[in-house]
Amino acid sequence: MSLKDEIEKLIQDEQRKIRDRDRETKKYYSKLRECFAPLRKLLEQLVVSIEKPYIKSRIDDQKATLEVGREENGRFLADVRWEIEPHYSTDTADHEESLSQPVVFSIGETHYFRMEDEVLENAERFDTDHAVVEYLMRCIAEKIAHYRHLQSLVRPTE
Repeated sequence: MSLKDEIEKLIQDEQRKIRDRDRETKKYYSKLRECFAPLRKLLEQLVVSIEKPYIKSRIDDQKATLEVGREENGRFLADVRWEIEPHYSTDTADHEESLSQPVVFSIGETHYFRMEDEVLENAERFDTDHAVVEYLMRCIAEKIAHYRHLQSLVRPTE
């Protein structure tokens, strides 16, 4: 076999590995999208159930971002932000192995403290889509109750 043939064989082997890797990666992300779909529907229902001035959202096929805050001077200022996405419960680089693991949902939570110009970041993991939504509902309800309380102090009811 000539050197040129050996190099061509190596190139074809590498191309095959790349195609296999791409196929596994596609399968991996397809499975995550499939697992996220029920949570996506629940998040969409949650968002439409909340008063518009208090929430901003972006819900994609595999990830969602929710922000709760209020408008000040015509701008929405978020007090808390959640990045929600599915993950396999093991941290493995092997896509094939991870596809057999159960999916968990992670929430990256960021609290903004404008007075101190600081942020507090937190990460949570949940085993079910319902647990994610229940957690978000509690957090959002606390924030909106606080906003309404502040409004009642500024504009007392007659």
